[in-house]
Amino acid sequence: MTLSNAEDARTAAPEESARGLALLGIAVAIASYAVNAMDRTLFPLILPEVAKEYNFSLPEAGLMSTVFTIGMALAGLPTGFLMSRYSRKSVAQAGVFIFSAVTILTVVAGGFGDMLVYRALTGIGEAMQLTALLAIVSAARIADIALTDGTTRTSINAMYQVLPSRNRFAAQAAVEGIGVPGIPFEMASNRSRSDCRM
Repeated sequence: MTLSNAEDARTAAPEESARGLALLGIAVAIASYAVNAMDRTLFPLILPEVAKEYNFSLPEAGLMSTVFTIGMALAGLPTGFLMSRYSRKSVAQAGVFIFSAVTILTVVAGGFGDMLVYRALTGIGEAMQLTALLAIVSAARIADIALTDGTTRTSINAMYQVLPSRNRFAAQAAVEGIGVPGIPFEMASNRSRSDCRM
């Protein structure tokens, strides 16, 4: 093994370790989000049985399902404020803790009032986690794009420059608005527009 190969091996090991930790972090984030999504989806499905068990009226059962969404909606702005003060990781962890603790409390709820509060707090916990996870993933994706060699971005920008100026914006909107699958749709719409001009 030459000196250059030994140095390459030493620098490759920490990179592989960091990549492995990043993948583990992503897997944990996806798993926790999957649990949240199951709760968000499952509760309305089991609501008839919950309403029957606790003798909730139809309006009470509807509010029980709706208050979760209201909690999610109301927690968005405060979560953004928290992420400006604390790390995204801390906010995501706080969201997971709130969501988990209140989900457990939901099981031992004694009636409508406390279950309603628990469902609202579950929505707040999920909103905190989801907002922080989206910020973490988007920041990682932006960093990934910024650290690439620029080949893909350069190729797409070159494609825009080759197009006639009247089609440049439409093509850019198709690619960046709905992604690369939008290119065939854009091409078809240009073709149909040119057919109309004949």
